[in-house]
Amino acid sequence: MKHIAAVLFLALVAAPLAGPLTAFGQSQPSDAEKQKVRVDCRGDFIRNCAGVTPGGVDALNCLVAHMSSLSDACAADINAIEVEMGDSGS
Repeated sequence: MKHIAAVLFLALVAAPLAGPLTAFGQSQPSDAEKQKVRVDCRGDFIRNCAGVTPGGVDALNCLVAHMSSLSDACAADINAIEVEMGDSGS
């Protein structure tokens, strides 16, 4: 079951984050930022967003919607991406 959750995480968060995040702002996260989110937000995504359909913006929006329940490391990563992408008003 943990292996399936890891695969779901990669399909829903990691790969989509490499794609169309321009809805959030002008730029996209760097490869290093995407890797950091994959590592730091894995458990948070599985816990809060397991039902989210694949698609970068949906996955990221789910994490943002659950910001108050994210781990400190994950929340910091998401905040950094939001600031970089020009959407710090969440």
